[in-house]
Amino acid sequence: DFKRLTAGETVKAMDGKDVTPDMVLEAPMKGQGFAVLAIPSLEHVSGFLERPEWQSDELLDNVQIFYWIFGRGVFDDPSIQEFIKSKPHIRHLVMGADISPNMITYESYAALFTKLHRLDPARFPVLHTLLVNKAGLDRAKALLTDYKEGKIQHMTPELW
Repeated sequence: DFKRLTAGETVKAMDGKDVTPDMVLEAPMKGQGFAVLAIPSLEHVSGFLERPEWQSDELLDNVQIFYWIFGRGVFDDPSIQEFIKSKPHIRHLVMGADISPNMITYESYAALFTKLHRLDPARFPVLHTLLVNKAGLDRAKALLTDYKEGKIQHMTPELW
């Protein structure tokens, strides 16, 4: 009978009493969402911004985070900066060759790869991490108020 209760129907208990969904179920929770937005070049900016879904408050109501993947120079486009500023309730995580440092994410894999390089340099080249481009990183931090490397975003509330 749980199936019928979750469908909003009233069911009879073993003792003959009516059981309604509000007696045994919590109110439904709205789903949470995120968007992955890839804009490879400046030529794609206007087409992206003209899409109607970015103006829909109903659609964006439960979107918690935008993952931006920018091509070179796209983050500095004024219309992109204005779009990001117009959605302060959404966290914006930006990635791009001219604004993001190239950090090693999987440290144990990098350590293994370094050991394998010692055995066979031709098949396992040295991993390159480029932690420069401070100006690009500073521009991103200035626009994104809670910018912090390694930050974790929880998509659902704690239930327990």
